[in-house]
Amino acid sequence: MVERIRISRAARQGWDGLLHLVLSLKAGDGSAATIIERHGSAARGMPVYEAGTLLGKVLRSLFLLDYLVKPAFRREVHRNLAQGESMHQLQRAIFAGRIEAKHGRSLREVAAISGALTLLTNIIMAWNTAAMQQVVTRDGADSFPPTHLARIAPVAFGHI
Repeated sequence: MVERIRISRAARQGWDGLLHLVLSLKAGDGSAATIIERHGSAARGMPVYEAGTLLGKVLRSLFLLDYLVKPAFRREVHRNLAQGESMHQLQRAIFAGRIEAKHGRSLREVAAISGALTLLTNIIMAWNTAAMQQVVTRDGADSFPPTHLARIAPVAFGHI
């Protein structure tokens, strides 16, 4: 009971501040990086931080309830996760080797390697998208239901 009162009090005390943060971000008065820097984990114990933490817990609980109760939502989550994993498979296919010990030690080197891999991945996905669009244009959009097209990710790499 005491914990419940403490949580309720923290939510009430920090709610106005949390709304102010959201409106500042929406209006462009503050950047997301600045807001996170000022109100991140270093602000633990402040009412705004506590209200944000409680709101996060509520949203996570709602997500989990939707995931457990709604099969269509669960399928969509799994589909998105599978597409993300397909992109990682593409990246592993592009760069199957290892980064040697003499490379990738500094932050600049890691950023360069990561950026190059991202660029190559995006080039392949753009090429695949253009090829898929040619097929849809050639065969007519009526041949491909929008529900099927929405589930196709341009991450195939077997033809490369």
